[in-house]
Amino acid sequence: MKYIIAIDCGTTSTRVVLYCLATQKIVKSASRPTSLIYEGSNISFDALELYAKTLDALREVTLGLDLESVVSVGVTNQRESVVFFDAYTKKPLANGISWQCRRTSEMCDRLNAEGLAKTITKKTGLVVDPYFSATKIKWTIDNMPNVKAAKEQGRLRVGTVDTWLIYCLTGGKVFVTDYSNASRTMLLNIKTLEWDAELLEIFDVDKNMLPTLVSSNSFVGTTTDLGFPLKIAGILGDQQASLFGHACFRAGQAKSTYGTGCFILLNTEDKIVYSKTRMLTTIAYVLGGKPTYALEGAVFNATSIFDWLSSVGILSKAEDIDKHASQVENSGGVVFVPSFTGMGAPYWLGQAKAEIVGISRNTTRFHITHAAVESIAFSVKEIIMCMERDTKQNIVQLKIDGGGSNSVVLSRAQADILNCPVLVSKEADTTALGAVYISGLSSGVFKSLSDIENLTKYKATYVMRKDKIESAKKSFEHYKNMVAKTLKKY
Repeated sequence: MKYIIAIDCGTTSTRVVLYCLATQKIVKSASRPTSLIYEGSNISFDALELYAKTLDALREVTLGLDLESVVSVGVTNQRESVVFFDAYTKKPLANGISWQCRRTSEMCDRLNAEGLAKTITKKTGLVVDPYFSATKIKWTIDNMPNVKAAKEQGRLRVGTVDTWLIYCLTGGKVFVTDYSNASRTMLLNIKTLEWDAELLEIFDVDKNMLPTLVSSNSFVGTTTDLGFPLKIAGILGDQQASLFGHACFRAGQAKSTYGTGCFILLNTEDKIVYSKTRMLTTIAYVLGGKPTYALEGAVFNATSIFDWLSSVGILSKAEDIDKHASQVENSGGVVFVPSFTGMGAPYWLGQAKAEIVGISRNTTRFHITHAAVESIAFSVKEIIMCMERDTKQNIVQLKIDGGGSNSVVLSRAQADILNCPVLVSKEADTTALGAVYISGLSSGVFKSLSDIENLTKYKATYVMRKDKIESAKKSFEHYKNMVAKTLKKY
């Protein structure tokens, strides 16, 4: 028996899985919750705790395992989150900053006012938004004296979560990131595949602070912190890993992951498509130095909405979402605007707040729940429409995964509003599966992308229900009108 281990360090938890190559299944997994620190709109995390929990889950999965049977370890991770650490002590200098954090909104407004947005977008494919790493890095250097002092002394090292985990796992010997993660920092030129000198100057970043860039299918080192060596091979940002796990290797193939947020990626192969609809242009993966690009739309709140509904007592628990949403035929005119942490694509309005509108005396908690589910499907619909305009091609099917894909109500609503088949992955955690696949490709277990295509499996397919065509159109238009009214307030 041979195995591949995947480390999937997400926003709300870190999961480590053991994939059996013989059965083509995940046969063991261990998960640890991620502790986030909330201070108003600032969201951060303890980087040492994050690594300790990752290590703990890794030890659980490998307990009793013949380690000679482990071919390699792949890493996937929450992307734009950033960690600051000391090259000498190898310890964090501050709390890591979460991708969800909006503390740099004013800085982004200044960059836009100074006319730098066009330059930044042309080089990075990204919009100027607190979502990305660069403004988080500059804010921390400007506001934390110990971090600034470490920079001036040449001791400061900065990296996304993949960089931090690999640095720790290798005992501080390996300081790298792959291009899929680097493309989310707002410091990488996605055309030259280099840290961009002009961007480094804008954000006051020294190149020596940043990790070495490597292809996604690279062997990067071996573990030292486990007491035994495991080969680390293959790195992808979490959403790119999900794209890889769905085997969306051809232009026009798309996936949507319903996790804390909802992220839609469309493969454009070797073509850099600069969006006119405020989608993101990103690196999907780089294999052997050859980049594959994608368009991405980010919805900042998806299953986090279910958690909120539970926290205020509308749901008894998030898992009851289908039970509640299916109690009513529709939302009864209620619209849920899901901007708890601002509006992502295509609006990019960080200061926007969530709203529930259209409540009447007849409104029940079931209508609110139904509206909440619809809001996710509508948000994805908006992004798909934008991508189709950017590429001048229709997306003929959508592959989905993540915890939200377990909701039948959401999956059906998504198919109804998109009017194309929605395929639900048999493995809800396609992100971890993508880390397995990129690791297997890196270590030679899989000889080509075709080998991986043959492994993908789906448990359900939903198609547009003809009797829902008109009602879906009307509900979507109503949603868009309510969102437009909400956004006029900002």
